[in-house]
Amino acid sequence: MPKKWSVRNAERNYNVAKGRIGEALVEQLFSSLGWDVYPVGFESQLPVLAQLKARGELTPGAISRFENGPDFIIHMRNAAERVHSIEVKFRNSGMINASELQKYWPDNLLFILMDPQGISCLQRSELDDYAKSAKVVFRKCPPLAEHPAFAFGPDEAEIIRAFQFIAKAFFCKLETSEMFRNAYKARGACRDAFGSVCS
Repeated sequence: MPKKWSVRNAERNYNVAKGRIGEALVEQLFSSLGWDVYPVGFESQLPVLAQLKARGELTPGAISRFENGPDFIIHMRNAAERVHSIEVKFRNSGMINASELQKYWPDNLLFILMDPQGISCLQRSELDDYAKSAKVVFRKCPPLAEHPAFAFGPDEAEIIRAFQFIAKAFFCKLETSEMFRNAYKARGACRDAFGSVCS
């Protein structure tokens, strides 16, 4: 039986949708950069368990090991040794609790961090550098185009910049659109999620 509408449920569903959109953008980005991209995330490989969790029929601890793995395995075409596991995180605030990232595995996992201003990259093993602050600020992390794990050249950097514009345009227009505002006004929960960052 479906749950009744509530602000909490609506925002959770909306944030899940934004996360999936962010994953789709990153998947297409790496494909455009010449990588093969294989979804291995919890939601894509174990959708039944994901649905049970969303309905509150599974406790978070029961499936945490499955949830805290990467979203994708990526492999550079024609380069057998170039394989990475990546986890995508989108936050309109441009920051995330360090503790939220520390639960992920393996240590060589690469976080692709997206906000309206750009795309950054941080390796799981580099989190100790942020231990003194509770928050990881995306803009203080290396830009994806400059991260040493990839050694991207000028052409790849240009592709990444193009996807940054796509991501910013999409998320900003989505959350500041009249349709979005009116949908939330109708339920008494209108808010401007991005504020001046999308102006």
